[in-house]
This record gives sequence, C-alpha cells and structure tokens, in this order.
Amino acid sequence: MKSGRSLFLTICLFSFAVAGQALADPMSAAEIKKLAPGTYNVSVADSLKALVVLKAGGGISVTTDKGEKDAGRWTVSGTKACIVF
Repeated sequence: MKSGRSLFLTICLFSFAVAGQALADPMSAAEIKKLAPGTYNVSVADSLKALVVLKAGGGISVTTDKGEKDAGRWTVSGTKACIVF
C-alpha cells in the first residue's frame, strides 16, 4: 500500500475482523489462532472493503477493493492480534 492512511485502515480492517465475534468478549489467543489459515472479506462503514488472507505460518496479505496490496506477518500476544506490514 502506498500511503500511511491506507496502512492504518488495513490494520483497522483486520482488527474489526478479529474482534467481530462479540465486542464485549475478547477472543482468546487460541480463538484468534484458529482464524488461520483463512480468507476474510471485511469492510469498514461500507466505505472500504478488503480481502484479508491469514496464513498458518504467520503471514498476512491484504488487497483492498481499490487494488491496493500489502503483506506482512501476524502474531498473537495475550488476546491481541499483532500485525507488522
């Protein structure tokens, strides 16, 4: 992805996807890890849509509906998913 704004939105997208089960109940580390491998269509306020692919080995790739792409690594720390692009 080209801009810092796009990267920020991508991180938000994945955060919403992981937290989407129930806002009041955080997911456990085991529940987060069960999301991979997996492919997820996510959107934020219907204004940005993206395809997020989580790989079992800790890889992540994101493609927005505007064709922007980025890739990185994900890990779990406690009940938080951590992403580095």
